[in-house]
Amino acid sequence: MSNNLNLSVVLPTINRPDDLVRAVTSILRQNELPYELIIVDQSVDSKSHNNIKDLFSKLKPNTKLVYIHDSSIKGLVSAKNHGVKKSNGEIISFLEDDEFLDKNYLKNTINLFDKNEHILGCCGIVSNIRRSFFYEIMFKLFHQGLFFDKRVDAVKYKDSDGKGILISSTHLSGGISSYRREVFESIEYDLRTNFFYCEDIDFSIRASDFFGRNRFVIATNIFLAHYMSNINRDVLQPRWMRKTNEFILLYKKNKHKKYSYLSVIWLMVGLFFEAIYSSIITFSIGPVVGFFIGLYSGINYKIIDTYSVRKTSKEDFANEMVYSNKSSNNKKTRNIIFLTKYGNLAASSRLRAYQYKDKINSPKWNIEVQSLLSNKYLENRFKNNSFNVFVLFHVVYLFLVRLFFC
Repeated sequence: MSNNLNLSVVLPTINRPDDLVRAVTSILRQNELPYELIIVDQSVDSKSHNNIKDLFSKLKPNTKLVYIHDSSIKGLVSAKNHGVKKSNGEIISFLEDDEFLDKNYLKNTINLFDKNEHILGCCGIVSNIRRSFFYEIMFKLFHQGLFFDKRVDAVKYKDSDGKGILISSTHLSGGISSYRREVFESIEYDLRTNFFYCEDIDFSIRASDFFGRNRFVIATNIFLAHYMSNINRDVLQPRWMRKTNEFILLYKKNKHKKYSYLSVIWLMVGLFFEAIYSSIITFSIGPVVGFFIGLYSGINYKIIDTYSVRKTSKEDFANEMVYSNKSSNNKKTRNIIFLTKYGNLAASSRLRAYQYKDKINSPKWNIEVQSLLSNKYLENRFKNNSFNVFVLFHVVYLFLVRLFFC
């Protein structure tokens, strides 16, 4: 271990006991071990926990194990946030449970921060994912402005045994990223917007805006293999719905930036064509349907704080996540937003949000219910028990209205 820096690894996991063992084994066989390994396990059972205890008993590494087993922790972002709060290292490195590290991954990470005091955050590269030439061209064509991303080219410069190169970037990959502790003293994960795909980009963009873009880099001598476990992974319609939705939310949080509006419109054009291509090769309409539903949900989602989220606190009511800004200690009315999938026509347990809405309204709390899909959507979606083409036109119509008249 470096004489100057201690490194904490934060590793969220849920229901992947076998993948987790492989990932942790690669961590414990590093040329330089971490000071501590913090596993945030959201699984219902104890299989993963038992496997890791057995692995540590067998290998007896000189690494402190902090195991948080709590199925009430919901979502990747919340898991990372818990891990950060439990960590003690000066460097906090985030990994995923279906990754396998190069032997010098942690050593090169520590050396990077040790030798470059101005650098506050970095990410490595995924060595086993190869994109086609056509994909790279299309990616670069449609990811412009706010969404311009240098990570797509970084794998070309992989150099495990050498110094590698440092590529300045505002987009850092979450499951292969590391930050100095001081970053989290000013910037926290956004627990309110329900990011998953874009949680890493959202965080690194806000950190870059706050500290300066030249302080965050992609390091090409830090890399691992990502084996993309099929467990808990979205496919087709759910994947496209979440992906499209989150890019729109990312835009909304950064819409004050120059040309961001044009950037998101251009990206949506690219995603639409990509969704069509995905539908063709998978013989499924799922990607296209998911794209339009993602458009609708993203456009209708209201961002509470459009610029930056720092030091947030969390309260729970009826399993709905409600967040307020710690910095606002005044007596102004606070807003609580229940995010339901459907409106009040749906036969859903989330109807409770509508039932209790009026009862808990008060001068201090303003209660609002926002559904992902409107009543009109439901009426047309299930008319005559078949899919109605009007659904697609309805989503496109609402998209255009929001863009040009709201």
